[in-house]
Amino acid sequence: MTPRPLFLDSIDGVEQHVTIPDWNQPGKMRTVPIKLFNNAYLKYESVNGLPFASWPQFSSLPTELRIKIWRSTLERYRMIDLVIYPAIQEPEDFDAASDTRSYTKRNELGRIISGDGYWLRLGYGQHPTVPSPLFAVNHEAREVALSFYRVRLPLPHPDGVDILYLNPDYDIIYLQQDWSGPPLSKTQHYRLFVAFLHDVKAYDPLDQGIAHLALKEHHWHFFPGYHFEKDPATDQERCPLKSTRAILDAIHSGELAKVEHETYDFFNLQVPKTWPGVPLELLNPKNAWTTGAQSFETEVWKLGKLFLENFKKL
Repeated sequence: MTPRPLFLDSIDGVEQHVTIPDWNQPGKMRTVPIKLFNNAYLKYESVNGLPFASWPQFSSLPTELRIKIWRSTLERYRMIDLVIYPAIQEPEDFDAASDTRSYTKRNELGRIISGDGYWLRLGYGQHPTVPSPLFAVNHEAREVALSFYRVRLPLPHPDGVDILYLNPDYDIIYLQQDWSGPPLSKTQHYRLFVAFLHDVKAYDPLDQGIAHLALKEHHWHFFPGYHFEKDPATDQERCPLKSTRAILDAIHSGELAKVEHETYDFFNLQVPKTWPGVPLELLNPKNAWTTGAQSFETEVWKLGKLFLENFKKL
């Protein structure tokens, strides 16, 4: 069946309405509302192609009405692309007591923050950290904007710290990790995710935190130092270069996602069953387990239970 196009019916500020096929009634269409993300970053100089007109009487309106008008310009849904990656740490920071410093500091709200070493950057082509011109109009408009964007999240980066203004009710955070972080990094990427989510909640005066979170559906995890040939310099086993190239090429082309996978039940990890040029025992450690598949499954469940026990301590 040839896909039928979507027809845009109207734009109502925050919402669009589109006409889509009604699969419950063949041959008929139905209209549904959809959210229009990031329309706050359209040009403010005009509306529907017409320039804004000057209206000096605005300052004579009742304060309550002016505040509602200011706020109406802010009530827009945003998709914010944030990339998180480990901060570079000095060698002297790596000591036995370094973990004890996490979750001990407090912010200006008196809330405990993670203190984990991570940096954040906006995705390429994203809006600036100050989300609205209202911040620079006048004192009243700025107060309305600060009240609306109640979460003022520090945005640490190599050159300093910016402030990211958020409203959890309207902002969808698309969080992704940067796997190209520095090799000398003590903090794990998934630990950074947890630290970030904790910190957003800590900087929210309403103690809500992120209400709308978007993540990539799939991530490939490949550790070339996991298996096979020994490096004579370190006496550690590494994946053969030929197999490494075959795996990386298959990931980048998208072909590896199309093959049949086996799921590790406890961890919900999907492992490719076969791939040309890659030994089976490299794709799945179960195939290299010397004491048999049943013994391997037992060890996987033991490891999984250890994870659960540690999560209960958090």
